[in-house]
Amino acid sequence: AAMAGTCPNCSTDRVGRFCHTCGQVEGEADELTLRAAWRHVVEEIGALDFKTIRSLVALLRPGWLTREYLAGRRQSYLSPLRVYLVAAAIFFVAAPRVGLTFDALIAQGNSGQLTRMVEARIAERGLDRAHFADRFDLRLQTIYTLSLAVSVAAAAVLLALFYRRHRRPFGAHLVFSVHYVAFLYLAALLNSVLQKAAPSPLMALLLAH
Repeated sequence: AAMAGTCPNCSTDRVGRFCHTCGQVEGEADELTLRAAWRHVVEEIGALDFKTIRSLVALLRPGWLTREYLAGRRQSYLSPLRVYLVAAAIFFVAAPRVGLTFDALIAQGNSGQLTRMVEARIAERGLDRAHFADRFDLRLQTIYTLSLAVSVAAAAVLLALFYRRHRRPFGAHLVFSVHYVAFLYLAALLNSVLQKAAPSPLMALLLAH
């Protein structure tokens, strides 16, 4: 193939439209026009949406997304870190709307013990209920997020120990753990939705993990 010029990004001699070193595509004659800019925006948003949906759906098939990543089929999916961040973002946005809030937890407490504990803490700290509820919701989400983040490393270490005879690199276990924890974010939301319709001990057990 004939040389197609030098890549303006990394100065490598390019063969064809794409640079084999950095991957940058050759600029088109109309790339600075308004029409081209709009086309690039639509392409980027469309690619992100399809990748995001495809990746989140793939999480529902245990081990599938990890297997695809380890097999090198990665272009059609988000990276493990992006999957984790998207799942966490969905959790933060949707959690207040599916009952993972202070008021919802108080309403679910049939014995009244939780309500008495809350009232005692509010009186002890001299806070109004609305301010206490805001702080509680923030702390709940923070603790949940930190616990899942720590569990990524813990799960990867355990997998490395359990499957040490398979001699897989640690990164493979880490990728699976990231995908698993991303799934837990979505499972927590699903659990809350199902509990509103029909409380399920099985889903509660799943969430506890």
